[in-house]
Amino acid sequence: MKVIDMNATTIRKTSNAPPRVRTAVLQLLSAVTLSCSVITNLPFQAQASDLAITPIGTQQIKSSSKNPVFFVTDRKETIDGDKIQYVDGRSTKLSYGICYPDANAGGKLKTLVFDNADQFFAELAKFDKGEAICFLHGYHRNFRTSVDLGFETAKGLDRPIVLFSWPTRNSYVKYFVDETNAEWAGPHFAAFLTDLGSRIENRNITILSHSVGAKVVTSAFQTLAFNKNLADFPKFAHVLMCSPDIDRDIFAEQAPLVKSFASDVRIYVSTKDKRIAISNFFHGGYRIGSATKLQNIEGVEFVNFEAEDKRTFGHSIPYGLLSRVLKGELAASAAYSSLPLYKPATP
Repeated sequence: MKVIDMNATTIRKTSNAPPRVRTAVLQLLSAVTLSCSVITNLPFQAQASDLAITPIGTQQIKSSSKNPVFFVTDRKETIDGDKIQYVDGRSTKLSYGICYPDANAGGKLKTLVFDNADQFFAELAKFDKGEAICFLHGYHRNFRTSVDLGFETAKGLDRPIVLFSWPTRNSYVKYFVDETNAEWAGPHFAAFLTDLGSRIENRNITILSHSVGAKVVTSAFQTLAFNKNLADFPKFAHVLMCSPDIDRDIFAEQAPLVKSFASDVRIYVSTKDKRIAISNFFHGGYRIGSATKLQNIEGVEFVNFEAEDKRTFGHSIPYGLLSRVLKGELAASAAYSSLPLYKPATP
């Protein structure tokens, strides 16, 4: 399999260009970086999603789908009468709810907020059949688009999911703000996992993350490790990271901790992933979700999902391979793990 190093290719092409062209390219890259930095630090007005969200009150949930999207969020909550919105700001309070096609309204999407965590878990138990899948989205999402991706994931896996929606901002130039918010959200996700783990029999919990969402997971594990005795903390069934946007060397240091929390750790990568290639460039080093020169990490399986990566810029979620793992076909992805491994090296 031919692996293309987008970072090295970009640098090589620039260095071989005439001096005038090389200078122009470098100036353009500097301008883009500076612009992103300036825009990132401008005052920001939180953006609301367009979902009609209401408190559950005495309403009865009647879903026309067996795979609704439950959600937990630490986004800032705004209230206007009986209408609730979750915007792109931060909240130290966790809010719990459910999105589902309402069988009483012709399948129209309905979003309800539970009064408390007990209500949330009682309703979740009616759908999850003792198996919980926690999904963490990546960057550049408001609450509505994170719910949309949640439904796509529930459909792709044919299972109800618990969406942990952290305060990403619906703007590509806010990427570095989203990175910071991912670290900030980790302790909140850790608190939720602790509560969830105490309620799910045999701890049959899968943690699935995409892109920068993997940072929330590693931050949560660091919090759990600091607050608890790992020997007394039961393992999760699977930790599955799709195109994780984390520095490769940092993750290599974190890997033993991640492995201590899960029986099965898998990282899904694609040589078609141009967004990770861009992240490689701007961060000055490889991301662990890059398919270029994979690092061999004990106890972590890397799966190449290039054949399933259908998006123009890659960076998709391989629902087919993930479904096989969830069905217990743990060896099913071995045939896809064919990318060359390497020892840590400076890009």
